[in-house]
Parts: sequence; C-alpha cells; structure tokens
Amino acid sequence: MKDRKVDRKKKGAAAAPAGLHKSIIDPITEIGGRGDGEAALRSRLGELKRYGWHFGVIFIGIDNFKPFSVKYGHEAGDWALKMVADNLKKSARPFDTFCRWGPDEFLVVLANIKEGDLFIAADRFRSLVEQSSLRVGGEAVGVTVSVGATIVKDDDTVSGIVERADKLMYHSKEAGGNRVSMK
Repeated sequence: MKDRKVDRKKKGAAAAPAGLHKSIIDPITEIGGRGDGEAALRSRLGELKRYGWHFGVIFIGIDNFKPFSVKYGHEAGDWALKMVADNLKKSARPFDTFCRWGPDEFLVVLANIKEGDLFIAADRFRSLVEQSSLRVGGEAVGVTVSVGATIVKDDDTVSGIVERADKLMYHSKEAGGNRVSMK
C-alpha cells in the first residue's frame, strides 16, 4: 500500500489511510486525540449550517492534576487520566465524540442536545469522576473535574466554541472546582 499524505485542514479531505488511525489515539487514555475533536466540531458545524442541527460542547479539566501527579507519581497521573476517559466512554451516547484535548483536559461533542440536557450530561460526567477512585500504594484516591458546557450558536467557529467552553471550565476551577459552568 502506498503511503499518502493527508491534509486534515483541507475541506473535504480524503479519509486517513487505515494505518494512520492508531497514531491519533491517545496511548494513555485509549481515546481519540485533539484531531478527532476538531474533526467532530467541524462536522457538527457543517450539519448546523446545512440542517440547523444544534449541538453542545463540554470541556473537562482535571482539578489539581499537577499536585496529584507530584504527590502520587506520574504513573498514578496516567491512571487518573485513564479513569476519567473510561467514565466518558461509559456514559457518552454512541454518537457523541470525546477526546483528550490537552494534558489534563477532555472535550466532548454532544449531538442533538438541548440546553437543559447538556447541563445534565455535563454534571453526570463530573459526578461519575467524583465517585470513582483508583488504588495507589494501597490507598483509594480520586480526582475531581471542572466542567464548562455550551450550546453552539449559529455563527460559531471551532475556535470560538472551544474558547467559550474552555473559559467556562476555568470559571468552574476558579469557583473551587468539581462543578459545571454553563452559558
């Protein structure tokens, strides 16, 4: 099979070659990476423009992740990332997209969702993480997450949606963490 270069920024670009898919899966969390999230956002924005189908975006950040990793070790930090990703996998609908966006951040794109249901979904993700734990040196430890959630607007762009959700997530962190902020 001949290798081909794929320009993912080009509108209407061909699908990635079969072997390339594994390279965009995050090896720690075993979920898609940022490229998957950006592709989902572009796709949903296209649906919004063509059909008027609105969607929601949830931005999730692990609270106090760096101190957690320093206290329990980087391997425990990796386990915490995997635990958050596993909770997303278990609670997301089959047609939702979730990915690891940054070092301790996740993005979820939820199709066909209304504002009230978006808050419920965001709080469910937050609550599942809060109730989960992992064993480190015989001790049960857990993490919490701060969440920003927003419904797409007709004139949104990928960067505008992410920026708004990210700001809302930081608002949750600044308000003490382990909460959902929505606009």
